[in-house]
Amino acid sequence: MKAITLNYDPRCEVYKREQTKGKPVWWIKYYLPNGVRMRRPCDKTQRAARQKMNIKHNQLLQGIFDEKDLKKLKDSPYVPVEQKRLSIDEALALYLELSATRKNIRTNYNDYYTTVRQFEFFQKIGRIYMDEIEPIDVQLMVNSLNQRGLAEATMHDYVAAVSKCFNWLIGMKQLDCSNPVTKTVSVPKKGGKARNRVPTDAEVLALITASRELKATYVYNSPIHEILLFLIFTGARLGEVLHAEWDDFDFENGVWYIRRKRECPTRYGLGWEPKRGKERDVPLFPEALGVLHQMPHLDTIGKVPIRDEAGKITGHEVYSNRFVFPKQVVRIVKKQRHVSYERVDSVKSAWGTVCKKAGVSDLRLHDLRRYFNTFLKNHCLFSAKEAGAYVGNTEEVNDRHYTTVDPQLLQLKIRRISLTETLGLSEENEEGKSVILN
Repeated sequence: MKAITLNYDPRCEVYKREQTKGKPVWWIKYYLPNGVRMRRPCDKTQRAARQKMNIKHNQLLQGIFDEKDLKKLKDSPYVPVEQKRLSIDEALALYLELSATRKNIRTNYNDYYTTVRQFEFFQKIGRIYMDEIEPIDVQLMVNSLNQRGLAEATMHDYVAAVSKCFNWLIGMKQLDCSNPVTKTVSVPKKGGKARNRVPTDAEVLALITASRELKATYVYNSPIHEILLFLIFTGARLGEVLHAEWDDFDFENGVWYIRRKRECPTRYGLGWEPKRGKERDVPLFPEALGVLHQMPHLDTIGKVPIRDEAGKITGHEVYSNRFVFPKQVVRIVKKQRHVSYERVDSVKSAWGTVCKKAGVSDLRLHDLRRYFNTFLKNHCLFSAKEAGAYVGNTEEVNDRHYTTVDPQLLQLKIRRISLTETLGLSEENEEGKSVILN
């Protein structure tokens, strides 16, 4: 017996060879620590062959080799290597650092907080090393999230973040353990992962009225009324609207060009791009163009945070820009009033106030996309592919998550046409009325 490296993977598998009468059909293939491939007859049935393969796999991992293996190892000695046992903190630092190049700035930011917060739970229940985390710990984490009242989709995202971290480290041969996120981990059902809440016409009108009243009272420095109108008239994502610049619009042809912008300052860093990097041209409705014409052209700025190694903000870099929907910032310096216009980072507080004033509950800003999408399909007769291209969704996503059925509109469509007349199953009687043929 000989101890071997924990990085050693024998890659055992069984395969079927051409049958020879009286000889095994199934063979086993595996690799020795020095990289030599071994192929040997195993058994006549697949089930028995797999059982023997599992036994051989465990023997190889324990450093147990038979005569044929030792013969191949004799001329190619190898040096055992100890693998360091990763703590949770060390594993997270390694994962976040080495996976950063495959993600944009915002994804790294979200991934950092999403992943770190979930692993903090494991540390609170006494886990120190990554290989100590078991499926029951993941289930306890899910139960804790559920007690906090999180949505089903959010809990699935958090579980996926934990699973992704383990898969990445295991794939990079940094962990010698299995992924604790197994099929036995259960997320409580809360009506599905996707929301199907669509605001009614009355609710949308109430939101517009409430935001107009807030604008008149100057409660908020951000142009929440204009932002809300533009979202309703375009079905755009909030990030697309907040980072819209005057140079993105062709007013002569009424088109909004949503493009990657490397010089656009964001709250995460310099550079902005649409979701999944998919650029698109949006021909604007007259109502959306009307909102733009009401907005003054202002010199604006965008602040990009400077962070230390721990991710803490230590300062900001200021970039000049021309945002369409900036917020007004007033500063008093030496009793002098200074007004500037800056990028809007969040409308969460203003949106909450608008909903409260409008008497609308259980509504998210993103639900306005579903409202506009329904308008495109039901009233403008857009196909799922056309509506998806307009708002920036794939046809499949648009059809599955953004398509709703309006019962009243369905009734109107049913009454527009007679099925019996289409099939020729009716004729007029003596009184001139249509009757169905038996």
